[in-house]
Amino acid sequence: MMMVVWLAGQGCYAQTTFQKIAIDPANNNITGIYAGDLNNDGFKDIAVCENANNSIVIWLNNENAPLTFAKYIVDDDFFHPLYVVLKDINKDGKLDILASSSEGNSVAWWKNEGGYPLQWTRQVIDAGLPNAHAVDVADFNQDGFNDIIATSSGSSQLNWYESDGASPVNWTKRTIENNFPNSQTAMAVDIDKDGLIDVVAGSSSGDEIAWWRNKGGQPVEWEKFIIANSISGVDFPHWIQAVDMDRDGDLDVLGSMYVNGEIAWWKNENPTSDWPKKVVIGDFLGVLNVQAADIDNDSLMDVLGTSTYLRDVTWWKNINNSASWLENTIEGNFKGAWPLFVCDMDNDGDNDIIAGADVPAGNSPLTIWKNKLLTADINESGQNGNSNSLVISPNPFTKSTNIVFSTEKPGLVKLFIYNPKGILIKELVNQTVSAGSHTMAFDGTLPGSGVFIFRLETGEKVILKKAVFVK
Repeated sequence: MMMVVWLAGQGCYAQTTFQKIAIDPANNNITGIYAGDLNNDGFKDIAVCENANNSIVIWLNNENAPLTFAKYIVDDDFFHPLYVVLKDINKDGKLDILASSSEGNSVAWWKNEGGYPLQWTRQVIDAGLPNAHAVDVADFNQDGFNDIIATSSGSSQLNWYESDGASPVNWTKRTIENNFPNSQTAMAVDIDKDGLIDVVAGSSSGDEIAWWRNKGGQPVEWEKFIIANSISGVDFPHWIQAVDMDRDGDLDVLGSMYVNGEIAWWKNENPTSDWPKKVVIGDFLGVLNVQAADIDNDSLMDVLGTSTYLRDVTWWKNINNSASWLENTIEGNFKGAWPLFVCDMDNDGDNDIIAGADVPAGNSPLTIWKNKLLTADINESGQNGNSNSLVISPNPFTKSTNIVFSTEKPGLVKLFIYNPKGILIKELVNQTVSAGSHTMAFDGTLPGSGVFIFRLETGEKVILKKAVFVK
């Protein structure tokens, strides 16, 4: 069933629906999720923390439809892993794994050695970080080597670990902040756009969201700026994300308040002094994770969240550039809902949703909700039951591809290319043709890599076909 309605001319609108795909019914208390292309095959894979099993697990994308995955255990001896990220830590072109262990009080990374199956080498970065939580990767001192940040909920510390670029890496621990209690999440981003990577984080017990300006130097010096605190309604911030919510070129900060259920974002008017608050919803009680992404391809940042109290996975549609928000429940009975990740898992041009639950096996499975906005299951027999056809091969394509279309009757034929937002990119055919099969070569002249929709019009009959162009 196709959920995209294309209008004549240059516009479109869409009804967003989701197809639920359970990846792992066993579940095993999942606390962290991250997606990325681990084996460089062009398809995103999934890494998860199986807290109850003391395991870091990856699910490799089988590159088929519907989505299926193959499970591989990276490490089954990492005590109660909490959060995980996928970044190329040693800059060798392969995504590595970085994770924290809250009850093991440690942070480690697994070097992606490649091979089939993938091989991994673990190196502990810090074996004495009380209640380790958030982790991220960036080159803070601009020496060409990726460093690490990690928060300690147990010691109220926010630390960064300087890499010397050796193999194996030697890590030097440096403290950014000593009094930021119960920090659940932190991100490495350039808040003030000065070319140096800063840090933004939330303190749950301190009811505070702040960022630290990277002032450069050797070692790096830091200056703290408060974005919001209890005076401005911050109440146990559990998750934060630095993201350009209003598409003005500045990184804003999105946050979830676990206790009062508020999801809000703070607009970056002046990073050192002015962060006006914008509320998305005020009563999503027990909200643990929040993410911003464009779910319906309207160029506006929507918001997604998980609530362990309400057992909900929900998204809020951004209407008129945050003027209002329309709530849409994706899953209303997802017990233990917690980790959340949003990305295009099937390379079809729209964002899909991955979520897990920190509950025992047999409850809420590790799940993908495939966004059907731009479905891959377009009926090649066209609409209205006609026998016309449209084939694009190869697909995906790089430099060129062949387009074969057939018509059951002679007449006027039009063939257009649109981007996923419904904007007309190119007119390929607009002429009268005879009945039968017709072949044309397309030279791949497109504005950039991505998903494109080919629209064949034969009288009142229309066929849509999706194609992926890799520039």
